[in-house]
Amino acid sequence: MKRRMGVTRKQDEAINSEQILALLETGEHYWKLAADAQEKRGIATIMAFVVIGYGASLRGEEVPLASIKGLNEFWKESMSRGLVMVTLRGKFKGEDNLRWHLVPIVDVTSSGIQVRKWVRRLLFIRCHVDGVEEGPLFVNEAGKQARLSDYNSDFQMFITQARERHPKVFSSKVDVEDYNLRRSLRRGSTTQAHNNGVPASTIELINRWRKKEAAKGAEPGLAMRQVYTQALSALETTLRYSRSL
Repeated sequence: MKRRMGVTRKQDEAINSEQILALLETGEHYWKLAADAQEKRGIATIMAFVVIGYGASLRGEEVPLASIKGLNEFWKESMSRGLVMVTLRGKFKGEDNLRWHLVPIVDVTSSGIQVRKWVRRLLFIRCHVDGVEEGPLFVNEAGKQARLSDYNSDFQMFITQARERHPKVFSSKVDVEDYNLRRSLRRGSTTQAHNNGVPASTIELINRWRKKEAAKGAEPGLAMRQVYTQALSALETTLRYSRSL
């Protein structure tokens, strides 16, 4: 609980890998039952948001910065390495300039979280149904870059359904409203990695890249391919994190 100016605010409930798997199983169940492309779009959007946010330990507001152009640029190359190179394009907290940030996540985590499958499904919809080659992966009904608030109610709806399908996985003492895209994925991811024995230095690297890059004076105009090369240099360390989840 956090107190600020006399107001008590409850922290978002952390979500663990077992719960993520229950959520994705629920998404897969409804994906197979979906009557039309629009239903599949809604399911793929939430599930892709979940696997990216959890796999890369991102803040909820950072996930919608995922770029179609960047994902397509490295899709085949990253597939041969067994990873998804999530490319984020935008302004990050504490920064004034647009720039690229690339986050590698393993295709499938040790617990069985299928990252590539859900990112591929949403990417296919955006590229082949919507017919776009660049721009944000996550969009709202107007086709503009989404905010996490556009998806939070749907996320909680899937949490509700996952609890009904997997009651032993979720605590009955936790309200569905306590799970939110803003911090539940990031908090749960960090906790799960720690519990799975990931070194503190690796967790620190994943969660503190903003501070590290700001200290180095990250160049806002750096080309995507240059950022990709930099990401590859620390690949084994960064993949150790998502592989553990």
